[in-house]
Amino acid sequence: MAPTSIATTTEWAANELLAVLMLRAAPDTIPLLDGPPLDWAAAHAPYDMDITFDGKVWINTSKVGARDDYAIFANDLKAITEGNSYPRLWVRGYHLRNKGVSYRETKQLIWVDCRVDTITVERRLFYSPAGDVIGSEGPFAAEPVVLGSAGESLRKAACQVRP
Repeated sequence: MAPTSIATTTEWAANELLAVLMLRAAPDTIPLLDGPPLDWAAAHAPYDMDITFDGKVWINTSKVGARDDYAIFANDLKAITEGNSYPRLWVRGYHLRNKGVSYRETKQLIWVDCRVDTITVERRLFYSPAGDVIGSEGPFAAEPVVLGSAGESLRKAACQVRP
């Protein structure tokens, strides 16, 4: 579209320059995806999925928008469908709406025993809003899954996709 005045010429040129700069920068800023094909992830994501800045694909285990949101690393969920009989999963917790904690994000490595409905936290890491690790804890003993909890959502996601 050709500009029709000096003002629109300047605006048009600025927009063109911005578009060129964005295209030039785009290949360096788009991460490689670390996860299964997006169509597989979408088909196994009843509450949508997230892709973090490092390219990791996370499948939400409940409706997003709660005080604490949780998601399973999609590679781990896919491994369960390929025959891993004792699900070991990385779980990402996002705590932006939880004003009662000093951390923004958690990642925990858990084991789910689908036969007896228990979850074992092997390791839990706490991250600052800047993404720095500010603490860790674990391992913990196996705990029963509490009905209606985030743990139940994780158990359902892990145990329902088993072969």
